[in-house]
Amino acid sequence: MDFFARVKQLVKKSNKPSLQEFIISLGLNHDSYYSLKQAGNLPRADEAIMIAKALGTTVEYLVLGNEEKQLTADEIFEQIQGMIERYQKKHLQTFSKKTRK
Repeated sequence: MDFFARVKQLVKKSNKPSLQEFIISLGLNHDSYYSLKQAGNLPRADEAIMIAKALGTTVEYLVLGNEEKQLTADEIFEQIQGMIERYQKKHLQTFSKKTRK
C-alpha cells in the first residue's frame, strides 16, 4: 500500500463524503493530487502534513505505513536531555528573578 492508498483508506474510515471532496476541502488542487498519484510522486511536505493532520495520523504513516515510530535509545536520551535543559533554564530564570528583588 502506498501514500495515496493509505489516504483513500483513511478517508473512507473517517466517513468523509469522498476523496475528491476531502482533497478540495483542504484547499489542494484535485487535478494536481491525481497527477502526483499517476506519476508515482508524493505531495510536497506541507501538503502531506496538512493531509495527515486532517486524517488524524502522521506523515510517516502515510508515506511508510509505520503506525508508531519506535525511538532509539539515543533519541530517548536526547529528548530527556532536552526536557532537563528546558526545566533548568525555566527554574534558573525564576530563581534569578527572586534573588534580584
